[in-house]
Amino acid sequence: MKASTSNLRERAEARRKQILEVQGRFPEIAVLDGRILSLLKEAARESLRPSGKLESLRSQLDALYTERAGLIKRCRVEEAYWEIPPACTRCGDEGYLFEAGRYRPCSCREIQFLSRKFRSAQLSDRMRKQGFDNFDLSYYSSTSKIPRSGGKRTPSERANMEKILSASRLFVDDVLAGGCVESLFFTGGCGVGKTHLVSAIANSLVLGGVVPLYAVVADLLADLKSTYGEGESPFTESHLLSRAREVSVLLLDDLGAERYSGWVGEKLFQIINYRYLHEKPTVITSNYDLEQLEEVVGERIVSRIVEMCRPFYFFGPDVRLLKRQARVP
Repeated sequence: MKASTSNLRERAEARRKQILEVQGRFPEIAVLDGRILSLLKEAARESLRPSGKLESLRSQLDALYTERAGLIKRCRVEEAYWEIPPACTRCGDEGYLFEAGRYRPCSCREIQFLSRKFRSAQLSDRMRKQGFDNFDLSYYSSTSKIPRSGGKRTPSERANMEKILSASRLFVDDVLAGGCVESLFFTGGCGVGKTHLVSAIANSLVLGGVVPLYAVVADLLADLKSTYGEGESPFTESHLLSRAREVSVLLLDDLGAERYSGWVGEKLFQIINYRYLHEKPTVITSNYDLEQLEEVVGERIVSRIVEMCRPFYFFGPDVRLLKRQARVP
């Protein structure tokens, strides 16, 4: 089912780009497509709460379909417009169906709606595949260890990851419930599962109706820097800062990958401090523990993280390496 959904999304996106290219060359086609979509939405609303206009709307839609077909033919773009067949064979990518005397949204519309949410959250295709259900605990040892210095046994890798997995699920549940949410700080080496769990949190939130924002810290700061170059960015510094500060849930990955000083460090502080002051749910990952991180990003940022976040230390094998080795014959 997941594979077919992904394939539908890819085909729909390819067709959307093709139609946008045609509409860019012939704006009158774009106008007609817009009028058709508007009438389809109105017809769907009318089907839910009838007021006697449905037949009229259907007649108008039939007329617009005929007009669009004629326009496409006159513009000689039939081949370009239909070069990529509709991804959805039920509605022809119109997004709505006429069945049993009424209009209703097609199931593909929900898939496209979710796809837009995932894009808004800045989740890559790989991240969209990473969820709680496919977080594989079998990579982590179930054997606990006694520190060389003596003292209590440390929890096993698996017991520790089960605890973190449970806390991550609880974070999602709390956000979706709209209650008070304690932010999370994930620390540990490369490949131990931090980004997978951040992806799982993001995907679960999107499916639950909350669109977070995922950002690798270095990329976010590079985007902020680009706002000062002439013509380099379509956004302003204010827009990017506002989005990172005010989004419902912010997922900051790989904090401390480089030293932040001067202007860059101040912008990062502004984002984290705003979310700290306004108690906005945040998940932060780093390869450094809090003590090490202070040397990289400074005391002001770390002190906010300490107070706003519940820390979790990841330890175990490099799962990425193990997966790659398993693929090599």
